Amino acid sequence: MRLTGSYTTAGAAMTAQALAAGSGLTITRVEAGAGTTTADAAALAEVRQTPVLMRKQAENGACVLEVLLNSSDAQAQYTLWELGVYARLGNGTEQLYQIFRLDEGLNIEPQVDLGITFYLAEQILPAETVQVVLAQEGYITAESCGNAIAEASAGSAAALSAHETAKNAHQALFNAKANASHTHSAGNITAGTFGGRMAAPADTAYTTGQVRNIVLSTANPSGGSNGWIWLKYEA
Repeated sequence: MRLTGSYTTAGAAMTAQALAAGSGLTITRVEAGAGTTTADAAALAEVRQTPVLMRKQAENGACVLEVLLNSSDAQAQYTLWELGVYARLGNGTEQLYQIFRLDEGLNIEPQVDLGITFYLAEQILPAETVQVVLAQEGYITAESCGNAIAEASAGSAAALSAHETAKNAHQALFNAKANASHTHSAGNITAGTFGGRMAAPADTAYTTGQVRNIVLSTANPSGGSNGWIWLKYEA
């Protein structure tokens, strides 16, 4: 797969102006397209997604852009044919600056996790005069990682310190936990099997329907308490 770069009409004029003034330009973004863009177009044809500008590097005095295209960022499947580079002079208006055309189409499928790195060259202007607007999600440095780690560590330390000094840090948890010995009303018991032999309390409310202790025995009743029911049977 080969990329062939060319300047748009606006891009050629911007380059000439930058050279004449001895100034530089700023690369603002890159777009990926599925169409064919003419040199005098103001925008890339059939844009399908926006790759990430990772960084720039000098190569033989020219500026080379490192651009990452993630297939998962595409909204739908398409065939990649072009990459369009946008730029501006100073605080001027952003314009389509360069078009890089592939010699064969590349199938991009969102459901496939594929990352493709392109190296796009600005070959006329000196590398030091070309600035690049880098996307934060694609530009990670050791310094930014260190800052993120330090911020996370400080936040964790502060949270731990506050937790250690809080008098009621676990009170809500304790309040929600039942005591080791506790009672439930009969209405809360709707199913299940008792884990052992359960005895009803003795009482003399003989005419009241309630749970009672029942004893089955071949011997005459003896002992027991008020409210018990003793059934003697023959073996």
